[in-house]
Amino acid sequence: MRTIVLSLDWDSTLFYHDAEGTDRIDEATLPISDALKKRLDDYYKYYSELHYQDDSRPVPDLEKRLLDDTGLEIWRQLRAEVGHVYRILFWSQEFGDHFESPEEFMMIRKQAST
Repeated sequence: MRTIVLSLDWDSTLFYHDAEGTDRIDEATLPISDALKKRLDDYYKYYSELHYQDDSRPVPDLEKRLLDDTGLEIWRQLRAEVGHVYRILFWSQEFGDHFESPEEFMMIRKQAST
């Protein structure tokens, strides 16, 4: 089973990251809904606005958290649509780490807020 990472970077939102290689994914090649493709595109635009409008200013923690809120919703939708074909991980802007499941992510977030 191939692994996909939902991870925002300067040129993409989804990447293969497994024994078969680490490569950028063209969302058009995945069997996902048009609505999810649109959400991925909007997610990338949001990331780009935060990170590339003024690279001399770090992205505030609140913005990273809001970005992860959106990413969490997309991650869940991606898992629902292609989770039976791909293992899907999430790279958190807030924590700077990969997560295996939304439940794991939410547990870490809850622990961090206490």
